Amino acid sequence: MADKDVDKLRQTHENDRHWQLRRQFLINNWELYEEPQLVSLSMVWSNVYFDGCVYQPELMARVKEMSAGIDKAYENNDKS
Repeated sequence: MADKDVDKLRQTHENDRHWQLRRQFLINNWELYEEPQLVSLSMVWSNVYFDGCVYQPELMARVKEMSAGIDKAYENNDKS
């Protein structure tokens, strides 16, 4: 995967901090999902961690597993 492949997925409304964390989510899972599904899951993750959204338990568990380690980066960035 080339950086430009991931970078084309940035949304115009995303600030740098949100994009860097969602970008890492995409990179971490790039080989596991087709792009449309991965983008959707990354948006779910973003909605959960940045906006406090709640989804069905199975989906919440799935994105939590997919985001292993990223939530710590979010917490560390939030404290600085």
